[in-house]
Amino acid sequence: MDYDEYLAELRAPIQDALGLRDDFPPDLTSSRRLSPEFVREWVSRVRRYDDLLAPALVPMKLISMYGSRPHEQELTRTLQMVAHESTKRTGLDILTALREYPALLLTYTAALGAIAKQNYSMLRAVTADVQVAPLGSESMPFILTSGSQSVVGLDQWQALGTVLCNEDQGEQQTDAEIEMLLTGRRGRRRTSISDHLFTVLAPLFRQQFASDHDYADAFDRAEVLLDAVSEDARAQGERFYGPHGGYGRYTWRHRDTAKGPEAEMLAEAQGQGAGWTPLLGGLFGGVPERSVRALEEVASLATRIRSPRW
Repeated sequence: MDYDEYLAELRAPIQDALGLRDDFPPDLTSSRRLSPEFVREWVSRVRRYDDLLAPALVPMKLISMYGSRPHEQELTRTLQMVAHESTKRTGLDILTALREYPALLLTYTAALGAIAKQNYSMLRAVTADVQVAPLGSESMPFILTSGSQSVVGLDQWQALGTVLCNEDQGEQQTDAEIEMLLTGRRGRRRTSISDHLFTVLAPLFRQQFASDHDYADAFDRAEVLLDAVSEDARAQGERFYGPHGGYGRYTWRHRDTAKGPEAEMLAEAQGQGAGWTPLLGGLFGGVPERSVRALEEVASLATRIRSPRW
């Protein structure tokens, strides 16, 4: 079996399962309002997505770590086919937004793998090169139309992601506690999908990073780069007028830090110019000015998010 056949066989059952509306229905007949029952159903769906994608995570990691130019096209195609699920918008908004999650999980996996070996051409292959066509729109990078924040949005929806992360930490919540989250009487996580991805992927990368601290730093860099690639796509004239989809955990994790990872990476890009490693891998079209502009936008957005008025 050659490489292309291997990836085709890897993604086929995932595509088939994502298309099964009995397993991933666009609506929940048991409840149409945000109730504890609905929240538990939503959390269960995220976990079913995690289980479905689990067989693909190690291959995605290894290809992103060690792949070369001949591997890029089929890797891009694999992400693109999974990301196509996010363009299907029939159903409850909170459930259609969740359709971004499978491709987002693969994107994060590949991004961390690429960063572990500084193999940035593979990061480009799973971000800037992965095109989707949202309903009624031209093709554009999936990373521009998606993001950890766009899965749950703001305000009340954040309660769902909070329950997910609390369960990740072994905390089982009563209906009364979930109601408190839904009504805002209990604090909600601001970066819940990012936090969940951080938890899910940590065991996968235990051998790639010497400590939990190193893994957390790499995760920050991955999210900054994903946000920067998204901002660069927006700056290149992509006709997408939706919100910025990132807001990864690096924003709040570094709210009391003098210099966040986005500022450090901006300084790297400014100081190293055309020799900055991500540019050598083809990110930002290899153009230093584009990388600097994109990271400036990311830094500005992170500052606003950390503001008490956000």
